[in-house]
Amino acid sequence: MNSNVRKIFFFIEALFVTIIFFLMIFSNIYKNCDNCSSRYAAKEVETIEPKKVEITENEKIYIFDRDEIIKKGNMISFFTNRLEVDAYVDGEHIYCCHKVNSRYGNTTGNMWNRIVIERNIKNDVYVYIKPEDRINVNKDVSFSIGDESKTIKSFLAKYFVELIFSIVVIIIGLYMCANCVFASVELEQSDGAIYCGIVLVLLGIWAVNESHIVTMFYQNSIARYFISYVEIMLIPYPLLLFFSKYYNRRNEIVHTFVGIGYVVNIVFALLFQVTGILQLHQSVVVTHFFYVVVVIDLLYTGILNIQQNIRHKRENIRQIVEIVFLFLSIVSILFIYYFISLDSYMIAISMIIIVSATIWGKLANNRSKMLDERHRLEYYYNLAEKDVLTGLKNRNSFERWMKERQRKINVTIITYDLNDLKKTNDSYGHQEGDKYIIEAAKIIDAVFNEIGVSYRIGGDEFCTIITNKLEIPISKYVNSIKHLQDKYNQTEPSRVMNIAIGYAIYDKKIDNTLEDTRDRADAMMYENKQKIKSFLNTDDDDFDVKDDNDTNEDYKKE
Repeated sequence: MNSNVRKIFFFIEALFVTIIFFLMIFSNIYKNCDNCSSRYAAKEVETIEPKKVEITENEKIYIFDRDEIIKKGNMISFFTNRLEVDAYVDGEHIYCCHKVNSRYGNTTGNMWNRIVIERNIKNDVYVYIKPEDRINVNKDVSFSIGDESKTIKSFLAKYFVELIFSIVVIIIGLYMCANCVFASVELEQSDGAIYCGIVLVLLGIWAVNESHIVTMFYQNSIARYFISYVEIMLIPYPLLLFFSKYYNRRNEIVHTFVGIGYVVNIVFALLFQVTGILQLHQSVVVTHFFYVVVVIDLLYTGILNIQQNIRHKRENIRQIVEIVFLFLSIVSILFIYYFISLDSYMIAISMIIIVSATIWGKLANNRSKMLDERHRLEYYYNLAEKDVLTGLKNRNSFERWMKERQRKINVTIITYDLNDLKKTNDSYGHQEGDKYIIEAAKIIDAVFNEIGVSYRIGGDEFCTIITNKLEIPISKYVNSIKHLQDKYNQTEPSRVMNIAIGYAIYDKKIDNTLEDTRDRADAMMYENKQKIKSFLNTDDDDFDVKDDNDTNEDYKKE
């Protein structure tokens, strides 16, 4: 499988494991609920209306009929947001949810209240609900009743998808961040996907934190309250940066305004929270203002895109749909927060998943095209710079380097020539001759690839350039080539490899240019070539390159 397919399978596996993990947790909850409610008859969960509602200046009192409670179930459940709750029956205080004074928040937060009632009660149940500051006392609260086990099971079934969708948003965000990091390294540029990934992770954490299952079973409302509002404050600027990258448009005025305001808002909101001057939910209107600015900038971007499409007579419906969905997603969350009390943010989260999946697909497609283009450029570069047969750099690359090289000190040039290549071609064919060239190139590259760059500059001519001062004499490396050549000849008795080698180190006293250095290396190489021909039938040791042959003055001093 290619890398993209592997990534898709990895994402599916991660999602599958996550779902299984939560199913295991919920199955355990079901089991515990069954055990704790076995003494009650199974009751279906249904809405219960209070027998009477009394409204005072500071609170609302809901009175529930005793007989109806005994008949329908043993647990009343209801959701509250920054509302203090007290419940009484038979003169006994059976439940409370009060503000917690903490540096992280002085509020009740939002939570699901579960009031468990004994079956032997004698009177009606009284539920007192008192709002925090700036909360409407007349705000409606919906109550449900049923057997405790059935209520929790029904609750999990109703809101399970909401939690999974929120987790999916986090997974998509994490994947986009990781994928963008690796793609940026490979492409050496960023397409802005990391900003989208950051936004999705923050949004997903917020959605999980606000999900009904978490508010039901994680009772630390202050921690959830603080996390939610911090997540909300962190989103606007990365969202703006993503829009700018994704739609290739940057409004410097908007970016400067939102960027400075973003930092100032976070610092002062947290400072006011810690000092008790303002709670996070009281200063969140400033954060929402920045969301409005981002949404307006997004709309303006959409209008510009539409105008550009009309001007160039292009139909880019996909981009327009993306902008509309993004706009509706953000606006719907803000609208629900201020004006509507819905069961969940499922509609908004679903829209976000659809849009993020679309953006993900578009970014992946663009990235694939960029990688293909990069690979094509690398291919053409290799054709221009590399020798196809050996994989070493070619003569064009060698000549360009010689022309552009300015610094000459410590430059060593080694030249090579393959003896009897023509004879190999005539006796065994050009295929064997090519093999001779390839094997010789492998030996040269094996010895010098870590300290220099090797080139094939002609049919049987090679060259290595070393740009740093060597720690050991160059003759040691040359004799390594001789050793590998002898080892090769032992395995290929039908074709003998003999590489003539010469080298020279730039000396400013005698060399005006690096071409002069190369000429000295060639002279040594041709002298060595004649020795090979003269001593071809004699002891190979006569061919060893001795240390005292080094032409560099520094080596002679050593």
